[in-house]
Amino acid sequence: MPKLPKKKYVDKLYNIHRYLKRRCEQILNEEYKKNQMAGIGLYPAWSVNFNSFYNWALESGYRPGKVLYRKDLKEDWCPTNCAWRRVRPRKRMACAHMKVHGMKLKAYCERFNLNYSTVVSRIKGGWTILDAVTLPVKQKKKAVSK
Repeated sequence: MPKLPKKKYVDKLYNIHRYLKRRCEQILNEEYKKNQMAGIGLYPAWSVNFNSFYNWALESGYRPGKVLYRKDLKEDWCPTNCAWRRVRPRKRMACAHMKVHGMKLKAYCERFNLNYSTVVSRIKGGWTILDAVTLPVKQKKKAVSK
């Protein structure tokens, strides 16, 4: 194995490099099977040489907080198809803290025998809280047997 450069970001980039090698080259890795079926591989220079990957990463804009992604998901992990992007935190729905008529949403659902999961799905889907708890759930039609 080549000597690792003594610069910042080595550990993080080394872990990313190992992850790519595992997913593209280790037969027992679940991601390997998916990649092989799709014909996706790892750029040969990156596969045999961490320094090659490391230098490309710094030249292409790697900074902490960025993740590696493929521009075209049908193509290999290679310099022309990979780039870095900032990780955006996911917006979390704070349903546990929502209140309906002064009651927490979960307690309201329990009290009025509403399916909490259905109400939360409706809210996440853009419904107002009031609509989510007051509009009836559509009943599935039963097949009529003759």
